Amino acid sequence: MKHYSVAKLCGLLEAGNRRMDFRNRGARTLFVMLGLAVIAALGAVAWPIVTEPRPEFTAATDPRPAYVNRVREKIQKATQATLAALPQPAGVGSLVVRVEVAPDGMLLSAAIGETSGLRALDDLALRIVRSAAPFEPFPPEARKSTRVIEINSEFVFR
Repeated sequence: MKHYSVAKLCGLLEAGNRRMDFRNRGARTLFVMLGLAVIAALGAVAWPIVTEPRPEFTAATDPRPAYVNRVREKIQKATQATLAALPQPAGVGSLVVRVEVAPDGMLLSAAIGETSGLRALDDLALRIVRSAAPFEPFPPEARKSTRVIEINSEFVFR
């Protein structure tokens, strides 16, 4: 198989009065390569349109915000119970815990998203979230399209 340089292939496309000779193997190769490049470019542009998930819910019918509120309420109740049982305050500060919940309500993970700067407060917040789990399962409508719900839960200790 004969190999052509880019310069030679580009030379085959030179504008002017010359006609392209499609009996020339290099010209055929060039046009096949250009055709494949155009198809690849069009495919790359169209791919996000094809793969973009369609929202199954409108803002008014989406059950996930109500579910997130119920999870937050459960974490809030666990926070109040834990703080009431502490002999002394653990410290003052605020932090964010990133919580991931599975469709069955099990806690997949709890991690510090923004630290308070005090390890004791960070550990306390993680312990509270873990004690609040498991949560209720996702609503049936949400289970069809949602694998994980991630919640950023803010804790403020005073």
